[in-house]
Amino acid sequence: MSPPYGALTSRRMSTLTVCAGTRADAKRKAKEILDVLQRHDFWPDLCLIKRHLEPLAIAANTVQSDCTRLDVVLATLINLYHQYLNPSLDKAV
Repeated sequence: MSPPYGALTSRRMSTLTVCAGTRADAKRKAKEILDVLQRHDFWPDLCLIKRHLEPLAIAANTVQSDCTRLDVVLATLINLYHQYLNPSLDKAV
């Protein structure tokens, strides 16, 4: 399976490199980043990581208010426990 954005970065490689500026180190860094985006395993790995980080982001947004009640914190922790108890999640991540 080809990466969903690989074609986009391939077609726009020169345009994206120009956006980095005129300094040689900035151009080199832009090329490194574009090379990572074109790797065949980058996008599937990113989706895998998203499955692990998204519940944590939601939990952080839920409990960060000054007026968050204790029952909301408890429900959030229970939800996280159930999310990460799911056997379909990759334990290596």
